[in-house]
Amino acid sequence: MLVTNWAYHNSLEAGQAENPAGEKTATKCCAGDSKAGGCHKAECSRTDRCCSKGKCCAKGKCCPSDGEKRCCQKGEAAKGCQKQSKGGCCSKIAATAKRSKGQLRASASKKASKDPAAQWAKAVARLKKIGYTDEDIAYLPRGAVLASAGAKNVVAYADLKPGEVVVDLGCGGGIDCLLAARLVGPKGKVIGVDMSEKALATARKNLKELGLKNVEFRRGRLEKLPLPDASVDVAISNCVGIVMRGDAAVLSEAARVLKPGGRLVTTGRLRDEYRAKLKAAGFTTVEQPTKGMIVAKKPK
Repeated sequence: MLVTNWAYHNSLEAGQAENPAGEKTATKCCAGDSKAGGCHKAECSRTDRCCSKGKCCAKGKCCPSDGEKRCCQKGEAAKGCQKQSKGGCCSKIAATAKRSKGQLRASASKKASKDPAAQWAKAVARLKKIGYTDEDIAYLPRGAVLASAGAKNVVAYADLKPGEVVVDLGCGGGIDCLLAARLVGPKGKVIGVDMSEKALATARKNLKELGLKNVEFRRGRLEKLPLPDASVDVAISNCVGIVMRGDAAVLSEAARVLKPGGRLVTTGRLRDEYRAKLKAAGFTTVEQPTKGMIVAKKPK
């Protein structure tokens, strides 16, 4: 039976072709214009698409597994997918053999994080960058250097004198307390206050290693310091944000424990609103000696 051009066209649209015996068989998808294997220069039907090795499959579905192609999973576009969305075909080889620069950097960083020498070098470089000297680093226990999370060397701007009493608000691992203790000497005293038991345990371990007798660590909240009125000469705070947070209770507590003429030395940017809050808490002189440092003084 003859098939009209219109009928033949429809048969291809349905994904079928006519064989010599008049029986309908599934259309075979040929690569390019090849007529090999009995293809009639055919494409898959409009609802299908051409896959590798001459196979037809529905649009939006993955090619049949043939050892070379597989279905991309969500988020695999960076691993060799030919399409950015889930469901496109991607090469198994590309997905496993190719690694992005980001993945390689992450892998190298992970290895470095487990290398003690690399950890030490990174910690030392960081401390030097924010103002700690080689002498400071040589004096400190290894644990204190590795645990440091400060933003600046606040002790360098505190102008500490022998015999002074210092409180570190949010002392963390105690690095600034240990450095301050060296400057105030045996007649002075340094008190570190922190809410974290874990941080205080680290600080006490570092203190024990140095064997200092003029440092102690106390657990407490900055809004309610475990100290009597007018009992300290200098309050320091490194990267805790007591000024930028603008907590009136914290600033008032710092002013309460300071003696007349006492000073608060902390990290932060000095804006008009911060200056106003410090003065409202009882500080009369507020200065920024360098970028990222604030010094506020109580009246004598």
